Amino acid sequence: MNAAAPNTTSAIAQDGALFEKTHTYTNADLLVAASKMSGKSSLELGRDFLRHGKSGRGVELADYVRYKLWDAETHGEDGAARFVGANMHWPIVDRVNSPLWRQVAEDKHVMHAMIASAGLPRLETLAFIDSSIRIVPGVEKISEPEALRDLFTSHPDGSLFLKTVGGMTARGAMIIEAADATSVKCTDQEAMSYADFLEKVVGPNPYLVQKRQANHAAIAPYLSALATIRFPNFMGPEGPFSPCVAMRFPTAGNISCAYWRPGNMIGELDIQTGRVLSLTRPLGPSSENLEDHPERPGLVGMELPFWKEILELNETAAKLFSPISYNSTDIALTPDGPVLVEVNYGGSFDILQSASGRGVLTDQMTQWFAEHGMEFTRKRRKFQLIRSKS
Repeated sequence: MNAAAPNTTSAIAQDGALFEKTHTYTNADLLVAASKMSGKSSLELGRDFLRHGKSGRGVELADYVRYKLWDAETHGEDGAARFVGANMHWPIVDRVNSPLWRQVAEDKHVMHAMIASAGLPRLETLAFIDSSIRIVPGVEKISEPEALRDLFTSHPDGSLFLKTVGGMTARGAMIIEAADATSVKCTDQEAMSYADFLEKVVGPNPYLVQKRQANHAAIAPYLSALATIRFPNFMGPEGPFSPCVAMRFPTAGNISCAYWRPGNMIGELDIQTGRVLSLTRPLGPSSENLEDHPERPGLVGMELPFWKEILELNETAAKLFSPISYNSTDIALTPDGPVLVEVNYGGSFDILQSASGRGVLTDQMTQWFAEHGMEFTRKRRKFQLIRSKS
């Protein structure tokens, strides 16, 4: 490869720009889109939205449009009133969880060390890229171009996956597509020197280097990267309760399953059997429900293999992190069975609500939140410019 003089930003900034481009709408944009979908006037929709916006559930106009909360036929008599807004994630998890455990889960190196100490099946971490003075026992730390070159060239092209240590929603994730003695090429970048890669693509952000993992043969034909199963774990005296289980399906050439990436899909799984019940994908500021995979039918209705082992792995991981009263796991289904990808401090309500088409505030969940100090009370609010986040 010939290393080009890169004209680039960090991988995190590049993904951030893509997110903003594809997920930012004005109130006018949202009301016009909602009017086209619903057949209702913008004035009628605005009035209906206000009762949700004042509900204390954190529902912004973007949430109202994303979940089509005007649609009484779909949501039933009180179904629309059970959705919570995307901006409620941190207020909720910071209220119900122990703050002492936030960084245990948010720092992926610490989180993976805990998983490893429990002997749970997990992704293999090969190195920690970081220019700070931090010590990282048990894994090679890399801060110089020469060490990075030695690592990348000692593994086959396309076999290494990099993700940020403290980031969320897979921003900044990349695959090392090619590497030789003088240059490296990663996702969405031209070939460049190792020094430029560290300075301009990685930047000041610590990264984990992991071996890429394959999907199980049953689901591999439907996917462009590693899919993950999301269990939301609400802890009780007898263990975790999961009101809904979702699975994220990366397609369209995407390298991660993050739902915000254009083309990716999400579906609800039956918690008893692991059967794929539904498929949904983003469509503008809202979403569309699919009867099946648009290019290869057979995904909806499939019962995932190793489901008993997946349930057992989730329960063990949830109990390992049980001081986080609301934690969530991401589990991948590989040829050899399930592996634990991450444990999260809380988790996106949008993933659950978009996958199932239902709000998370069932009677059981409302009671659980109340028992953990989280009440949803009506409040006064102003109508303001917002951004759609998913």
